[in-house]
Amino acid sequence: MESLGGKLRNLREEKGYTLEQVARDTHIAKRYITAIEEEQFDDFPAEPYLLGFLRSYCEFLDINAEEIVQLYRNMKLQEQPPPIEQLVAQKRGPSIGLILGIIAGVAVLAGIVFLVVQLFFSADAEGAEETAAVASGTEYEFGEEILEQRFRVGDTVVVPLNGGRFPIQITAVGEEVVLATDESETVVRQEREHALDVSNDGQADVSVLLRAVDGAGESAEAVLRFDRLVASPARFADIPEDDRADETLPEVIGHTTIAERELAPVEIGTYPSPDPYDFSVRFTAPTLFRYRDEEAGESTEQFYNAGDTVSNRFAGRLRLWSSNAGATRLTVAGNEIELGQPGEVTAGAIRYVDTDDGRHRLELLPVY
Repeated sequence: MESLGGKLRNLREEKGYTLEQVARDTHIAKRYITAIEEEQFDDFPAEPYLLGFLRSYCEFLDINAEEIVQLYRNMKLQEQPPPIEQLVAQKRGPSIGLILGIIAGVAVLAGIVFLVVQLFFSADAEGAEETAAVASGTEYEFGEEILEQRFRVGDTVVVPLNGGRFPIQITAVGEEVVLATDESETVVRQEREHALDVSNDGQADVSVLLRAVDGAGESAEAVLRFDRLVASPARFADIPEDDRADETLPEVIGHTTIAERELAPVEIGTYPSPDPYDFSVRFTAPTLFRYRDEEAGESTEQFYNAGDTVSNRFAGRLRLWSSNAGATRLTVAGNEIELGQPGEVTAGAIRYVDTDDGRHRLELLPVY
């Protein structure tokens, strides 16, 4: 019988899609597409992420997502051990096995006591080792076209390039994020795309975009998007440093090298004053959804099922991200907005823009 991963992989190959193409079109990282096809389900941070990406991938391939999800659940059931009562023989009175079991239990108890004593005296040393491991951070291999995830201080992204390996380390996370290469440091600000010359040859190798910063102090995390497809390295060098630091949102956030992915801002409405606006979302299928109130600096991320809703009221800029655009029914200031197709991962930013006649236009910007 064809396995779950094999079924998806064979269908993708029949349709002529490469892993890179699927990753770009669905906005799901290639490593997660590969993990699904190889049935490496432990690679996902939690089951809701797996189920959401599995449904999105199925919808992209135009197959019944619920059938695949049910196949996954059947696999999980088969992996569970049988009830313990099926493994234990009916009690028939004292036996050699019972006596041996008691002896084994005493031995196990003695071993546990010994281990507890050992752990007690070695706790300080192990705690110090664990602290050092956390401080050193995690190293991530940038082997795909796009790498987007949460990072903390000390984490490193290694970029394989021209036979070499070039590290980018996150050295500070706050209102701004500081990235250090072997030759320089780069201060990354939200809503601005930055170019990194990791090989120090005068040409940009990687672009980076700071999506959001959550938390503060040692627990602060930055959502960073690294992209190896830099459209035009010269374009970054031509931007004056003062303009790069400008906090005003551009017409779009980020860039894309694929013409089919280019989107124009969506006008929501024009109003006499930039008043707070109502924001609501209804989900028609399982979706991982994140939104960030830029004025308050607060982010919310949750996995929602079909029928769940979210509603709030905001007074300024709002960032949002959905793992399943077609299942995310967004309404802003009473206007329904289509985010994308089923299975499509999308990101956007809502803001007010002053018009020439003194009014204020509320619009949704695309984020690449």
